[in-house]
Amino acid sequence: MKFTFPSALTALALCAGLVTGAHADSTQYVFLAPVGATTTFSGSLGNTATAAGDFTDTFVTFGAPAASDMSFSAAAGSGITFTSITLNYWMDGTALPLSSVSLDGSSIQATALDQISGTYQWVITGTAAVAGASYTGGILENTQISAPVPEPGTWALMLGGLALLGLRRRAGR
Repeated sequence: MKFTFPSALTALALCAGLVTGAHADSTQYVFLAPVGATTTFSGSLGNTATAAGDFTDTFVTFGAPAASDMSFSAAAGSGITFTSITLNYWMDGTALPLSSVSLDGSSIQATALDQISGTYQWVITGTAAVAGASYTGGILENTQISAPVPEPGTWALMLGGLALLGLRRRAGR
């Protein structure tokens, strides 16, 4: 086998690619648990870089059975720089509007108002300077539950009951 300079450069480039491989992208499911006896749900999240490089992490969460406001927050440890955040509807990948976003590289705060029930993906991107760099955060959901409105059948049953009480009282006189 003949050794050539171009083949040595190719081998060196391939080895360098293996050594400096990017952080493995991840998908995590964040289950929201109720906070006390309120309509607030929360869940924790985080990730640790397996290698230096760019990353895209997806956090899947299941929305409450009513309209809700969702908030995402994350704080980077040493060696993590956040670059973007998006919220997608999981079924078709439609990007949803965020009502507020604060992204300064070392932390993220984002809010989406009036989201319907469903499954959502929070997607964050960034760069890990070293393997072992990490971040933590959470998702908070405030459900907007309105007072129940009686159905017409309920009103009819109540009025029928009041009429029977009136007839019985009148018959008793």
